[in-house]
Amino acid sequence: MEWKLRLSQFFSLVVLCLIIFFTSHAIDSDLSQYHKELLDIPAREALGGAILGFREIVADLLWLKVTQWYQSPDWSRIVPTMKIIVRLTPHWLTVWKMLGWHLAYNVYARTKDPFKKALLVEEGIQVLKEGLNKNPDKYDLYFEIGWTYFYKTRDYDKAAFYFEAATKFPERPNYVDHMLAHSLERAGRLEEALKVWEKLYITRRNFDKSPLEEEIVSRFIRRLREKIKERETL
Repeated sequence: MEWKLRLSQFFSLVVLCLIIFFTSHAIDSDLSQYHKELLDIPAREALGGAILGFREIVADLLWLKVTQWYQSPDWSRIVPTMKIIVRLTPHWLTVWKMLGWHLAYNVYARTKDPFKKALLVEEGIQVLKEGLNKNPDKYDLYFEIGWTYFYKTRDYDKAAFYFEAATKFPERPNYVDHMLAHSLERAGRLEEALKVWEKLYITRRNFDKSPLEEEIVSRFIRRLREKIKERETL
């Protein structure tokens, strides 16, 4: 009946308003209260999950808050809010990537304690891995994890592992293969790195999309062949 439909819509609207109100209220509170009220939100998540589409609406509103805080970065609010967003919308890849980046790079850069810096890099990697567990069918987070291992921990074998996983996706851009080759070279696995470049050259993958791609690939092939030859003569 029509009155039942209207009543259902009314209660749905009330629930949405309550979610938005309490979420916004928690965001504007101090950091300790913020963690207490929002990072442990099973009841509030249950309300959001009970109504189709409300999670996305709340996530969008929270994202607007995040973009406002970027004007004068308040990482004590940005990072926890992004953690909530990915809990509400676990397939929003952009937020996973930016959250991992902020922890391992931006918050890291503003931290002086070396021990805390190391913890931030590890947290950034763990965040990306959590996102990967929820989005294993896209190359993006494999690449982001590899990138963080390459540049922040300099663990080139682990970087190569994740870059190689990213190369399994046909839609990946060529820079994924480039980073795999660079990681293998940094790890001392020169022959494997050479094979990556040679495969790109033989298949001419995406050469039509970049006029410099053939030149770049050819240059690294020549350089690696010379490097391997020099090593063999030692």
